Amino acid sequence: MVMTLEEAIMKVAQLDPYQNVNIPFTPYITSPSGKVTVEPQMTRGFAFCSICNMVTGDGSITVRHIDGRTVEFHPVLYHYVKVGHPVPVAANRFDGVVSWKYGRRILGEEEKLNNITLLVDIMSDA
Repeated sequence: MVMTLEEAIMKVAQLDPYQNVNIPFTPYITSPSGKVTVEPQMTRGFAFCSICNMVTGDGSITVRHIDGRTVEFHPVLYHYVKVGHPVPVAANRFDGVVSWKYGRRILGEEEKLNNITLLVDIMSDA
């Protein structure tokens, strides 16, 4: 059975100490297989869900495979999956690009694009 993008995001959450209290805080967390590392980089600040305006943490999550494939995404995706919002994958020439808007009180609205297509493949090896 093929893993969905939502399942891959939640598998990353299990390796993120900001999402899983049983994981110790270290610069990176290695998956049980030893093939994948998760590097949460939370910053001071917050972001808003563009669907329900829930306040979430700000920063980035970097997921690296031992073969060099890397995906980076905003932690608001954890919120999207946990509450059942659709993960906003754009259908355009950048196929597989995740597009979402999040706000900051100082900077206003920003749009952030990240390639997420590799996350399912990477986390299948975790």
